[in-house]
Amino acid sequence: MGKVQLRPLGEARNIIEGMELEITHVHDDLIFIEHNAFLMRFDDECENNLFLHFNEDCEPDKIDSITAEITKRAEKEGFTIMKDQMYKMRQKEETEELEIVFY
Repeated sequence: MGKVQLRPLGEARNIIEGMELEITHVHDDLIFIEHNAFLMRFDDECENNLFLHFNEDCEPDKIDSITAEITKRAEKEGFTIMKDQMYKMRQKEETEELEIVFY
């Protein structure tokens, strides 16, 4: 049986809810946020670090302000934010599954 990785979801929730947003889904190390402009990913190497990924459809002029606000709120929770790769979502052919592609 594989090792269960405990993740600090409570602190991540505080960061997101402080922005008046909601977490819509958590899957393994990914945290999906309402409106899908960005998602966060837990860092397996450092539990107090979160990676920030922007959707390719996010308005470019919003990226800096979102990053600044998340960084400020994360610091209050004892976390650092690392802006990382962009991503796109697409539906897999002939299924209802979504695929996330980081680039």
